[in-house]
Amino acid sequence: MIPATTAGLVIRLTPPVEDVAAALRKQLTGLGNELRMAVPRFKHLDADSAKTFRDLRIEGFTPSLRRRIEFHPSQVESVALIDMDGRPAGVTFPTVERDREWPELSGEYLSADETLRLWNPGAEIGSLMTAPWAADTMRGAKPVFAVAHGGKSRIYVTVRDGDGGKYQVALDGAEYGRMLLANQHLAAATGKAGRSGPLVLVSCQAADGSVARRAVEVLQPELKRDIYASRTYFDLIYDGENALTVDQLPDGSSPLVKYEYPATGKSPRAGPSP
Repeated sequence: MIPATTAGLVIRLTPPVEDVAAALRKQLTGLGNELRMAVPRFKHLDADSAKTFRDLRIEGFTPSLRRRIEFHPSQVESVALIDMDGRPAGVTFPTVERDREWPELSGEYLSADETLRLWNPGAEIGSLMTAPWAADTMRGAKPVFAVAHGGKSRIYVTVRDGDGGKYQVALDGAEYGRMLLANQHLAAATGKAGRSGPLVLVSCQAADGSVARRAVEVLQPELKRDIYASRTYFDLIYDGENALTVDQLPDGSSPLVKYEYPATGKSPRAGPSP
């Protein structure tokens, strides 16, 4: 395992020297596997208490280095989502330039507290539908959004090293969940002064593989709320009426899956059709 702060150096080392690099890495981080394994659960705190996670390390695979690295959650690039009232609504994890639009969309156009656009890719048309969390919003429990690119088995984030470099890193669902719990923007959105509604994982196909299931296993014991994810394309794209867009299933139904809290022991429930 290579820390992101030394990844650019270690990739040029020969295998015998990598043993030395591993020893150096332990000195630099002040942590070994023993400490990471000694923290199996985390208390979700507000943004002011984020220092609780100072010893936490996240593990992921970086395609550019073709190996796994470890890093601190503070090294991950994230941007707060702010709702139309100027309050925290969630977090985004940009990996390409277009993603810089996400925070602007959240502040000016995010009406996804009650509606979203269900898109038919084949017909290239869409229709507004009532979001499955609209009932929560009506009773004052607005949803929280976590926006990141991904797929069935991975979520992608941008990680900064200590030398000004950046790496795109793939996380499995469990590591994504651990990272979210340590993120200051999500903490602000879900804290005492934040939103009390469900968490919406805005990532493509997260519910069509292992990502959502494994993230939910980490997140729900701490956040204690319902979680939604999609089996298809899911993104923040402003279309003139709404910024949250999801592709419908071939039968025209909603691809959103609800992971209820507390867990019922039953399979996650599909969202309502439009």
